[in-house]
Amino acid sequence: MSFKPINISQQDARWKNIKLGFSNDSTIGVYGCALTSVCMWLSGFGYPETPDKLNEKLKQRNGYQQDAIVWSAVSAIYPNVKFKSLIICTDANAPIDLIAASIASGQPVILEVDNSPKAGLQTHWVVAYAKVGKDFLILDPWPNPPEQGNDISLMRYSQGKELKRSIMAVVLYECQTAGDGSSPTPPPLNDGSLYVRVGEAVTAGLRIRSAPSTASDTLSLEITGAYLKVLEPEAALRSKIGMNDQWLRISNAVGVEGFVAAWLVVATTVGGSPPPPPPPPEDDKTIKRIRASIGDGLESVPTSVAAEKRLAASPTQSGSYRLVADIWNRYGGILGALSAKLNIESGVAVATLGVESGGQAFGIDGRTLIRFENHLFYTYWGKNNLDKFNKFFAFNNNQRWMGHKWRSDPKKAWTDFHGNQAREWDVFSFARSLDESAAMLSISMGAPQIMGFNFGVIGYASVQDMFAAFARSDRDQVIAFFDFIQGTLPNAGAVKVLQARNFLQFATIYNGSGQAPTYAGLINSGYTAFLSLYAGLPVQPPSPPPDPAAPPDNPPPTPDPVDGDMSVEVLSSAGKTGLKMFQKPRIEAGVITTLSVGMVLRVLDADKGEVRKHLGKKNEWVYVRDYQARKGYVQAMFVGEKTNSPVTFSILDLAEPESITVYVAGSAGKSGLLLRVQPTSYAPSVKSLPVNTTLQVLDDPLIASQKVGVYNQWIKVKEPLGAEGYVAAWFVKR
Repeated sequence: MSFKPINISQQDARWKNIKLGFSNDSTIGVYGCALTSVCMWLSGFGYPETPDKLNEKLKQRNGYQQDAIVWSAVSAIYPNVKFKSLIICTDANAPIDLIAASIASGQPVILEVDNSPKAGLQTHWVVAYAKVGKDFLILDPWPNPPEQGNDISLMRYSQGKELKRSIMAVVLYECQTAGDGSSPTPPPLNDGSLYVRVGEAVTAGLRIRSAPSTASDTLSLEITGAYLKVLEPEAALRSKIGMNDQWLRISNAVGVEGFVAAWLVVATTVGGSPPPPPPPPEDDKTIKRIRASIGDGLESVPTSVAAEKRLAASPTQSGSYRLVADIWNRYGGILGALSAKLNIESGVAVATLGVESGGQAFGIDGRTLIRFENHLFYTYWGKNNLDKFNKFFAFNNNQRWMGHKWRSDPKKAWTDFHGNQAREWDVFSFARSLDESAAMLSISMGAPQIMGFNFGVIGYASVQDMFAAFARSDRDQVIAFFDFIQGTLPNAGAVKVLQARNFLQFATIYNGSGQAPTYAGLINSGYTAFLSLYAGLPVQPPSPPPDPAAPPDNPPPTPDPVDGDMSVEVLSSAGKTGLKMFQKPRIEAGVITTLSVGMVLRVLDADKGEVRKHLGKKNEWVYVRDYQARKGYVQAMFVGEKTNSPVTFSILDLAEPESITVYVAGSAGKSGLLLRVQPTSYAPSVKSLPVNTTLQVLDDPLIASQKVGVYNQWIKVKEPLGAEGYVAAWFVKR
């Protein structure tokens, strides 16, 4: 593979007046030296390019920041051309030896030079392709017509300086395979993958980082509007997108993998098949029911919660807190009414809906969330149409819920589709063309992921009625979830289980015995989080009677808060490790529990006035009770009065959420599973963990349980000897 010097001028009449990149005034003829240098570099390796064509290709791949080229975007167009680095030399000597070594290996270098002896830097880019003594031969994009057949020295742009001080920047590419003389079409973004886009508010670029933290290394800087491929399951994307303190694992156009701040990107419908036009609005009368709904009579109740009852989870709180706050704020109005009807606590309703649904009703393209089950479509249609079914659908006969694949053409390769809503809808739409009812019976729908074959359990006349209702609104889906709970066992048995807060038994009913302990623990965590957040809401004045009589001359006085209930809140000064509750008012006493920042506590000291004098002071103690009815002493210097917070703790039997335990799966092989210092395959390893090693999960249990067995996910763990680190979630099991 050899480089053939080819001269191209940026001032060629065919493209000199074309706007450069996304600029409104810069043209290729005046400012297109970097673009034209790339064209000469590519053309010399058998990838013929002209500035006008490459300009458009780069724009399609977000390869400009206004008129400044994004060097790495070239590799998105030419996968065999690897962008290696950009070295800035304005304040240091240029790496002459590195430039010479690259050229000696057959890889020319693109250099930034100063094109004028005037004061300041007049930027110009050239291609250095050969070394002659202490000088380099270059391809210069400025002359028109191009300087064919002449050896042009880099000293032309030295401005009287040594070369090491006349080079301002160095761009290194590596051509791994020479071209055949044709210009390829950029790889399409529409490859069925999930993508996010850098938000418009990001004006200085979005950093791809080596770990999910602002303290980690920057791997790349992405411009506003750049598309990034998501390397996490769609469920994780939906739960994180736009959320503070959440990170997404992604890769950019040139394959750099890392993490970006989820609150700085927006979802995009790029990937998979475009959604069909939305159906016309359903007329309520066309959705038929065969029995009453728990939601009947609640039509005037708003779906969302009132503004004064909205919950706010802080960035330092776990995913369980953020999930229940999101569920309550979106659906708290109807959830509160449903809870009252079913005689269950609102916190139970929120936690149950959150864990069993994730709170997401529709995908990023606006269509109902679904999961198509091949083995069920076989039951409802395939077994009677076996030859045709086997051409398009596949599943594992021994474990029917696994190995699901499909293809739209028997001549094409089999494709996985679970975890990607665009593909789920592709399969469902295809199956629907074969038999609509069978296809609808074979999907789980919406936020609660209720199977279509349960349409009768939740009171609909047909699966089509259920499908239409779920597509109509997320409110219908929330109500259907509680219709299902009420109807899944005789005499509303599942409702009675929730009334007793028996989360293990409920999870056994809803999820099956195998996963019951996991889901029970998650519901318990969500319930605990809700109680803690709800306890911090301000006191609401009682509603006046609907038609009051004349007010009395002497209304009763407002109770004096000094002698009434008093609450305190754990202050941020307690630090990340939290505030310890002791058995007695001294440090040497036994520790009862650790209280996180923001937790609200009921004061049990009789003299509230005396307590107020002690708050914030050293060597003083306050006797308190937490929301789990644990009583003990906390240091007064780390708590402050929560004057606007009613705290009603009546839950006496709620246990601490148990940490999740996972094991190294057999798929890790004889060499075992590496425990790493960061959640990436490139991070240094701490040690190797043999198959079946027990690992204590240190991440939030709600989030961690969704990662187990999922490719490209990482879990923070502690191994039996106490070492902590990250393991690949796809090599662990419950």
